[in-house]
Amino acid sequence: MGFNLKYWVPYELKFENGAWQCLWIFVGDHHFNEPFFDETITLLKAKKGSNRFISCTSLSLLLSLDTPLKALTPQSFIFHVSRCGSTLLSQALSTEKSHIVVPEAPIFDQILRMQELDKNLSEIEVEKIFKKVVEWYGQIRTNVYLRYFIKLDSWHIHFYERLRNWYPETPFYFLSREPDAVLTSHIKRRGIHAIPGYVNSTLLKIKLTEQHYQDFNYYTEIVLDNFYKGYLNVLAEHHPLNYFYDYGFGTNEMLYHFYQEILGQNSVPEENLQRLTKHSKDASMTFNGDERVSYQIKHIDVTLNYNLLLEKIRNLS
Repeated sequence: MGFNLKYWVPYELKFENGAWQCLWIFVGDHHFNEPFFDETITLLKAKKGSNRFISCTSLSLLLSLDTPLKALTPQSFIFHVSRCGSTLLSQALSTEKSHIVVPEAPIFDQILRMQELDKNLSEIEVEKIFKKVVEWYGQIRTNVYLRYFIKLDSWHIHFYERLRNWYPETPFYFLSREPDAVLTSHIKRRGIHAIPGYVNSTLLKIKLTEQHYQDFNYYTEIVLDNFYKGYLNVLAEHHPLNYFYDYGFGTNEMLYHFYQEILGQNSVPEENLQRLTKHSKDASMTFNGDERVSYQIKHIDVTLNYNLLLEKIRNLS
């Protein structure tokens, strides 16, 4: 590449003319504390002289390289059903300067879905690429980093079996929330998985119909129902390193639960708790509660499966 790779990370994969390319960006000692990692990328690109710090290589070069710095292994992967407190949790975790928190980095989703574009890739190759990129993001770029957390995208519950096989000894943390609240949040501002056709419908376990395009809310109900079903399947596995929490139990309690179950700590730093009083996507704004809109669920199974999930989560404690 013609330059020192220290303080660089791969941030995007491109598949062009039958070949994979990897885009890199210089991150320096920047502490990742933006709500979503695409915001971190935008911020880094906007820095003065940023075009000097973006480059493109072959994917094979990424696989052949060792990280310039020692890397941490992930302390936990965080799963969520969207709009259920996962951003607030990752923001609270990133308040600690000793934590590397990578929230929904696009490149992790791109790797998990590489075979949508390239049918020739084997499972072993995808695993190798994923673990290599995880290692690059976990580099100890400052002398205070001690822990490393990755928040996945909501639809990554459908990659659970693959990820659990890759990381059999890593704690997985699953966040849920009741469907009315999740759905009304998407009505106000839709996530990409709440728009028919934006995320591969096969991945979301949906066979698209005209009704889905005519009624985005009904489509979102089915997407959410499939998330709950995925959680129920994971619960049935009884893996000792899977932990579940529902947003309805309380936000402060969520942080205490995470610290206790994942980190083995009974206390939470006050600064982290204070972050919970602010808006999850904007730390400058005080959070005054969710504004609900009037909405009637049509796909009754989403409520039934959530109630079953909630009962099982309560039974765990």
